[in-house]
Amino acid sequence: MSEWFHERYISRDEHQRIVDYYKKLVAQMHCKLRESRSQVDAEIFDKLVAHGRRKAEREMRRSAETPAGEGGGNVIRVDFSRRA
Repeated sequence: MSEWFHERYISRDEHQRIVDYYKKLVAQMHCKLRESRSQVDAEIFDKLVAHGRRKAEREMRRSAETPAGEGGGNVIRVDFSRRA
């Protein structure tokens, strides 16, 4: 029994060193994760802003192309007359 106990026993100092090591490791990983999340968030924000700009430009072009007298919007005109 005592041999089994000595093989598995670690002192308080050794235990505390192990705990301190893993605390530091977790803190470093948390910082890296936070940095990578902020980078990804910034990239996504930039893409959203660019998409919004493109969408606004597209809408401006469409409104400029549609003459005001022809109804515009979602009105569709179909010409059913025969062509000779």
